[in-house]
Amino acid sequence: MKKSLKIAGISIGSLILLAFGIQGFLLRGTPGQPLSPQNYQDKIEYSSVPTLLIPGWGGSTVTYNKMIKYYQQKNIAQKVLMIWVAPNRRIWTEGDFHGQKNALIQVLFAWNYNGTYHPQIKQLTTVLNYLQKHYHMQKINVVAHSYGGTEFIHAYMGSKYLQDHMRLNKVVFLGVPVEESLSDQLKYRYHLVNKSTDKNFHQLFLETRNVNLS
Repeated sequence: MKKSLKIAGISIGSLILLAFGIQGFLLRGTPGQPLSPQNYQDKIEYSSVPTLLIPGWGGSTVTYNKMIKYYQQKNIAQKVLMIWVAPNRRIWTEGDFHGQKNALIQVLFAWNYNGTYHPQIKQLTTVLNYLQKHYHMQKINVVAHSYGGTEFIHAYMGSKYLQDHMRLNKVVFLGVPVEESLSDQLKYRYHLVNKSTDKNFHQLFLETRNVNLS
């Protein structure tokens, strides 16, 4: 009996260590590569407005890894800052932002496997506040995938401080669900928003009526 319990304990411990190892690998972040002015391309606009890369549910380094590497290889953009955020909203960073051209900021959640995206809204709000206050960011671009976009729009629309101190320059949503009570298969679903029963969507709809995004 004791031998069986010992084997079971070792097995469980090994699985836990394996899970931590996999999660650590997924959260390693994509290496940055500085962008030299001498390699600027004529057809590319280089701006000091940074771009925030936000993954979706279960998203990790893999989400934007190929894109970041491609942009750096083609001298289009440069990954300058890595920012991790934990469920308790603690933040870790690697790298720095000081106005580099076409700067990419990669955001990773230490845990984003919740049944709802609401915990990540709070965490992302903390990240946005940190970036604004620590780096005095007054304008940003955003690329967000799936629930990452849902989290971002709720975090931004729900914060008067962010709306007053951090303007949105360009926003790209990749497969972002906002209203989730109407079927994707329903024709003209976006013309039927008044039939929505999604409480989160109704809250967001009310918030957008008081926001000037221009």
